[in-house]
Amino acid sequence: TLSSLDYSSLDWGVAELGVLLESLALLRALRSLDLSDNSRLDDEAAAALAACMLVDPPLPLEMLNLSSSSLGAAGGAALAPAVARLATVCWSCTRAKWCMSATPGH
Repeated sequence: TLSSLDYSSLDWGVAELGVLLESLALLRALRSLDLSDNSRLDDEAAAALAACMLVDPPLPLEMLNLSSSSLGAAGGAALAPAVARLATVCWSCTRAKWCMSATPGH
């Protein structure tokens, strides 16, 4: 079973993420999703990801890495309900001057 996906540093934007999101609900063993270093992932991408994560039953993710993306305050607000239950969340946004990290060192 597939428990981890690493799509970091691929220069992905919302279009590329959309293709992944179409199949994400089928990955019921997925625990870790790394989308870090994709600077084109923005607030629109965050909203799409949040909608996918809030399906019933929810994705079994434990770790989500969105560091070095272009998420702003709106993206953070869209993701907040979806990531509240995760053990590890990594992302930062200097543009909006906020940072969220549920695990020290991220």
